[in-house]
Amino acid sequence: MGRIEVAAATAEEWPMACRLALGNAPAGAIDTRAARLLELVRSGAFDSTGLLIARRDGVPGGAIAAQNLPGGTGVVLPPFGSDDAIRDALVAASTAHFRGAGAEIAHCLLAPEDASLAAPLLAGGYRFITQIQHRLRHGSTLPEFPTEPDSLLNFRPYSEVGEAAFAAILERTYVGTLDLPETTVDRPAVQQLDGYRHGQPDPPHWHSVEGPDSRPIGVVMLSELPLPGVWEIGYLGLVPEARGRGWGQSLLRWAIAAAGRAGIREVGLSVDVRNEPAIRLYGDQFFRIYELQDLYLLRLDGKN
Repeated sequence: MGRIEVAAATAEEWPMACRLALGNAPAGAIDTRAARLLELVRSGAFDSTGLLIARRDGVPGGAIAAQNLPGGTGVVLPPFGSDDAIRDALVAASTAHFRGAGAEIAHCLLAPEDASLAAPLLAGGYRFITQIQHRLRHGSTLPEFPTEPDSLLNFRPYSEVGEAAFAAILERTYVGTLDLPETTVDRPAVQQLDGYRHGQPDPPHWHSVEGPDSRPIGVVMLSELPLPGVWEIGYLGLVPEARGRGWGQSLLRWAIAAAGRAGIREVGLSVDVRNEPAIRLYGDQFFRIYELQDLYLLRLDGKN
């Protein structure tokens, strides 16, 4: 079969490596997606050490794009290669790349119709976890909410609360969560905040929420996106004792209104399909599904 070696692409190899790494894309989309990846590599937005080429006896036979992210996480595209051995070698090399950077979790998101592309990931230790709904609310065609929050609740900005206190509240919202517990419940909240903070202004658009008795009941974390006029609800959660009281709706309506005050008319979010209460809530507030993806997860810290 010949000897297979995997190494990071050199600067001269970046165009070839990007095309190979995007080889699983539809034929008509490879050029556009490869050009975008190359742009990210050249700008430094994508670390070139994660653009890996597999060679058999010196001849390139496949590539993979693996990106380390803040917060101990990594994201990978399914490998493209001429055969199973090449693809398996690429997955193993990407896993080593993540471990070398100290990542604890790596993931891949695929359209359900592309599930066959996950075979080498599954062989390399990844697990199919769930499906993620991506939803968007087009505010320009919907009634606006009052700009003032629920009078029973107090929304305190992150800059006022401080990281330690905010992280403590966030961690409590993970207790009993139905939204990706495999990625949250056993990882430090402070570490996860590093991931949420990536690409956001300083201070970020995050608020802790206090109930009528002035005790913290949850958090709302809004994220700016590169798309003009669109923000995302990066996270919204309540502590266990605050659930079932209708406050989730209050937090969501406040988040939409807060985005509106900033001139944002479209708000997106992502939700685990297993989180049925959240799905009902988002549907009631006119968040419509625009994409569904399968989530494949690898725990690099040995926890499953």
